[in-house]
Amino acid sequence: MELHELQQIIHKYRQGTATPAEIRLVETWLLQTGSEATWSSPTERDVTEARILSKLRTGIAITPKVRRPYWQHPLIRIAAMFILFAGISYTTYQYRYHLLDYLNPVERLTVSTGAYDIKQVVLPDSTLITLAPHSRLTYPGKYRGPKREVTLNGKGYFSVTRNQQQPFWVHTESIDIHVLGTSFVVNDQLQDSTAAVSVLTGKVNVSHQQEFLAILTPNKGVRFNKSTGKSSIREVDAAMQTNWINKRLVFETTPLTEVLKTLQDHYHIVIQSTVELENGKVFTGTFTTTDSLTDMLDIITISTGLKYQPLNHHTIKLYR
Repeated sequence: MELHELQQIIHKYRQGTATPAEIRLVETWLLQTGSEATWSSPTERDVTEARILSKLRTGIAITPKVRRPYWQHPLIRIAAMFILFAGISYTTYQYRYHLLDYLNPVERLTVSTGAYDIKQVVLPDSTLITLAPHSRLTYPGKYRGPKREVTLNGKGYFSVTRNQQQPFWVHTESIDIHVLGTSFVVNDQLQDSTAAVSVLTGKVNVSHQQEFLAILTPNKGVRFNKSTGKSSIREVDAAMQTNWINKRLVFETTPLTEVLKTLQDHYHIVIQSTVELENGKVFTGTFTTTDSLTDMLDIITISTGLKYQPLNHHTIKLYR
C-alpha cells in the first residue's frame, strides 16, 4: 500500500465515507495509540491524523518515498542511454560511408589525354565518358554511398546510366553538375575564364559552390564566368557539341569567338586578338582533327578578312 492510499483512507474516515474495513483499520490504530474515534477540536484531529499516519507507516512497513532528482530515476537513466545509443547509431549511419572510406578506401583511378588524344572511359555503372584532348578524369574503382561522383579537368562528353537511387555528379574546378541519367558535354579548362555545360538529352542541374546556376534541358547550355561568378543560359546545337568525338570540328554560322575558343581548347594554344570580335562575325566550315592548325587558320582568316601571326609555339596573334 502506498502512502497516498493511507492518506485517502483517513480522509474518507474523517468525511464519513470509509468502508467498514477501512473504519476498522483506522479505529484499531486509534485504540493502539490510546485515542478515540472522535476529536474535540480540529487541532486535536490533525495531531491524531498525523500520529495515525506515523503508526501506519511503521506497522505496515511503508517507507515514505524520497523524491529523487529526476536524473537519478532508473527510467530517466534508461532513456538517456537509449538517446545516447540512438544518437551514436544515427551519427554512425549518417557517416558510415566516410568511415568505410577511412577504414577501406576505394581506389581512385585517373585517365588523362594528350594534345591529340581522345579516350573513352567506361565507369563501374556502365556510364560512358569521352575525354577531349588535354583533359583528365578521376573516378572511383567502385561506387560507395548515395552518389556516383567523378572529377573532370578539361572537356568531356558524358552518357550517364540512369539510376534514381544514386544520382551522378561531375565536379570541376568551377562548377558541379547533378544528373540522374542523361547525356551532356562539360568544358572547364584550367586556363579558361569560363566553364560551359551543354545538354543533349535529359535534364541537368548546374551549380557553383552549392549556389544554383541553371537547370538545362536538351539543346540548352550554360556558360559560367569564373571571374565575375555570373552565368548565362543559351541555345546550343546538341549535334555539333559532340563532333569532336568523331575527330571533326564543324562550324555553322558559329560566332568567331567560339571558333577561336574551340581551336584554343583543341590545340592547347592562346590566340590573342588586336581587333574587336564581338561584332557579329561568324564562320561556317568543317575540319578534321588531323588538319593542321596552320591550314585551319588560313581558311578562317581569309573568310573573315583577318590575318594571323605565330608569336611562339603556344601563342598566335590575330589582327586586321
